[in-house]
Amino acid sequence: MRRRAQRIAKIAALAAFSALLLAAIEGPAADELRQRRLHIAAERSEGALVLFGVGEAAGRVDPGPLVQESNFFYLTGCREPDAALLIEPATDKRPYRETLFLERVSQADQEWNGPRIDPADDTAAAQTGFDEVASSDGLGERLRAAAKRYGRLYTVLGEE
Repeated sequence: MRRRAQRIAKIAALAAFSALLLAAIEGPAADELRQRRLHIAAERSEGALVLFGVGEAAGRVDPGPLVQESNFFYLTGCREPDAALLIEPATDKRPYRETLFLERVSQADQEWNGPRIDPADDTAAAQTGFDEVASSDGLGERLRAAAKRYGRLYTVLGEE
C-alpha cells in the first residue's frame, strides 16, 4: 500500500512538472505580453514600432519547429512564420494601437504544414491575444501611413 502511494505521489509530481514545462514552452500569458507591448508603446511615444518575425524558409534546414525572432516573440508570443507587429503610440482616445499581421493561409497549406492562424478567421484576435489581427497584404500601406503620421518608425535590423 505504501509503495502504491509513493508511486501515485511520483506520478502527480511528474504531471505537475510536465505542466510547468509545457507552460514554459508555450510562452508567457497573453496579459503579460500585452503589458510588455503597452510598456514599449509608452517608451516610443514619438513614433511607431514595427518588428518582423522569422520567415518560413529563413535559415531552416529541416522541418522542425520554427524558432521565432527573439524580440518579436518577447512581445507577441507568436510562432507563426512571416508575421509582423506594428505598435502605434497612444492618442487621446486610446493607450496605444497594436496590430499583428499574419500571412493568409490556404486550406492546402494547412493540410501540408499543419494548423495555422489565418488573419481572416473571426477567432484570430482571441487566438493571438491582440486587439487587431490583419493580413500581411496590408502591412506596406499601414507602414507608409504610420511613417507619415508619426514621422518615425522604429525597428530592429537583422544580422548580416
